[in-house]
Amino acid sequence: MELGVKFIISIGLFLIVLALGFILNKVGKPYNDALFNAHKLISLGMVVYLSYVIYNFAKLNDLNFNLYFFISLAVLSLIALFVSGAFLSMDRMSKLTLNIHRLSTGSFTISLIIVLYRVFLVKH
Repeated sequence: MELGVKFIISIGLFLIVLALGFILNKVGKPYNDALFNAHKLISLGMVVYLSYVIYNFAKLNDLNFNLYFFISLAVLSLIALFVSGAFLSMDRMSKLTLNIHRLSTGSFTISLIIVLYRVFLVKH
């Protein structure tokens, strides 16, 4: 698959997940089942797809420390997002859980932008 198509798919999946998250936040509890399940499933699909793309990139290129750092930050952020999202869906919503989910979203967004920039837009 062409690099530009992979980039567009990566950004598109991320934007869909982000938009669904904002919509879920605005709708509030009880969450709409269709929106909530779409948010979870597309998130999982995005993670699988990004893992595949980044893994194949890493096989063909030498990764430097900065890229490893931001990939690690993205992975840790995703773990925090999945855990906090699970707590939010189980009606264990607390201000702390919500703040962890929001902070993890921000750190994942920043690290994803940096990783995608390095993977797709920097000449190797």
